[in-house]
Amino acid sequence: MFLNFEDEEKELEHQYQIIAALEIIDYKINTTNKTEQDLGLLMPLFEEEYDLGAYGYIGINGTKIIIIKKLTSFEEEADNKIIKSIFQGIYNAYSKLIMNPFFDKDELNDAEKQSKIKTSFLKSIEKVVNNDK
Repeated sequence: MFLNFEDEEKELEHQYQIIAALEIIDYKINTTNKTEQDLGLLMPLFEEEYDLGAYGYIGINGTKIIIIKKLTSFEEEADNKIIKSIFQGIYNAYSKLIMNPFFDKDELNDAEKQSKIKTSFLKSIEKVVNNDK
């Protein structure tokens, strides 16, 4: 599932960047035996207007989450706390969603299929992302 909260013009470009970031997550997991859920900055992404970073997270059940966010600095502690908070909020919403006995996992990837469960999930994700900007 791919959600874009800002620049719709670059949506396709960001999808390719996410695919590359997924490869880096797999590499990090396989080479470092990382047990941490927060994988940190996966790769910097340079664009004309501003520099972005792809950050990674892997849940206990193997669910991978990637956030592409404007870079402020590589070491800024406040930025890292915000990213961790966003990851945790997204993962908590996802965990709540998949535990719902009425949830059908095909609903998430079907753009036309709207349900109360999917709508509620998307609103909770948007709330997590917008509260931590």
